[in-house]
Amino acid sequence: MTVPILFLLVFGAIEICRLNIMRHTAENAAYEGARRAIVPGATAAQAQQAASNILSIVGVSGADVAVSVTPAVIADETSEVTVTVEIPVGNHGWLVPTFTNGLTLRRSCTLLRERELASPAQF
Repeated sequence: MTVPILFLLVFGAIEICRLNIMRHTAENAAYEGARRAIVPGATAAQAQQAASNILSIVGVSGADVAVSVTPAVIADETSEVTVTVEIPVGNHGWLVPTFTNGLTLRRSCTLLRERELASPAQF
C-alpha cells in the first residue's frame, strides 16, 4: 500500500531534479550565447549556435527548442544583446512528461556589447 506512494515520491523527486537541471542549463546557454554575441564582429547565428551547443550537452535539443537573439542583426552601433532560450518542458522530461505538458521554460540574458578601440595608442 505504501509502495505506490514511495514510487510517486521518488519519481517526482527525479523529475523535479531534471527540471532544475534544464532551468540551470537554459540560464547557462543564454549567458554563453550572449557572451558570444557581445564580441565585436559576432553574428546572431554564432550566438544561437553557442547556446544550442550548451543545451545539447544535457540532451535538450531539437526543432522545438527556441534560441532567439535580439537584435537579429548585430551591428557596430548595437549597445546590448539579449539571448532568450525557450524549452518546452513536456517534450524533454524523463519520467512524467504528461504532467509538465504545455509548460515552457524561458530564460534570458542581456549583456552590453564590447567596443573596439580606434587604435592601440588609446591605452
